[in-house]
Amino acid sequence: MRVCPVKAIIISEGQARVDGDRCIICGTCVRECPQQAKRVRNDLEKTLDMLKGSNPVIASVAPSFPAALTEYGSGFLPAALKKLGFAMVTETSVGAEMVAAETAELLKKGGSAWVTSACPVVTSIIQRYYPEACCNIIPIVSPMIAHARYLKAKYGENYKVVFIGPCPAKKNEAEEAGSVDAVLTFEELRKALEESKIHPNNLQPTSFDDVRPKNAQVFPLEGGLAKTASLSSGLLSEDFVSVSGSEQVKEMIHHLSEDSPIKLFEALFCPGGCINGACLGQSK
Repeated sequence: MRVCPVKAIIISEGQARVDGDRCIICGTCVRECPQQAKRVRNDLEKTLDMLKGSNPVIASVAPSFPAALTEYGSGFLPAALKKLGFAMVTETSVGAEMVAAETAELLKKGGSAWVTSACPVVTSIIQRYYPEACCNIIPIVSPMIAHARYLKAKYGENYKVVFIGPCPAKKNEAEEAGSVDAVLTFEELRKALEESKIHPNNLQPTSFDDVRPKNAQVFPLEGGLAKTASLSSGLLSEDFVSVSGSEQVKEMIHHLSEDSPIKLFEALFCPGGCINGACLGQSK
């Protein structure tokens, strides 16, 4: 109850439960509960069923994967995912570069202070608790959605796209936005690899498919969008500020106004960015 940033944990009949009307799916309760009483909806079975189906499935892997799956570096992660049944393994960073480029173009037109839309938790907390600031959310989809749309446009709508990352809120975002057929957390992926007895020692490394990102691997870090788009990322810049963590995000929202000197707030709800996502699934 103490750690929930929006007080969405209530006690009913001696048991803590989540109030769905207040929850922003940040995953804080999942990460902090000492009894592991809270769980994220599991999409592993749905994904495995798709992999057994007739439609080819593409994995879109979030750029935070090196922090989550350290033993699968140097090409072992694409090899592991193909062993699991994915037809193609691609990097969501490609979508991040598209979003960064669109953001840079939008900023040239001026206007009000924008808040990036890459983090679904930031978008959710604004929509639920600060609706007056909804007009400040940048009208650009997240890298996950941009990449999925790109993949289906390039390879065909018969291809299924599964996003793999550290964020439980991406599951809800995928349902609302479409284009992404399922979302796995890194924790779910690790479980699938372990149950299938897939290990780097038994694999031959291979490259990611499709085009490779140029510099969007820094996107999941605080200030990563600005670096990807070659924008100024200094915290003293009069045009750009990056924030991460629930308290900094709330403070940012309170300071949004039409006369703000800041053109872009890059906001990530997890402290330090997506490399500290609630479902990172690091090895123990």
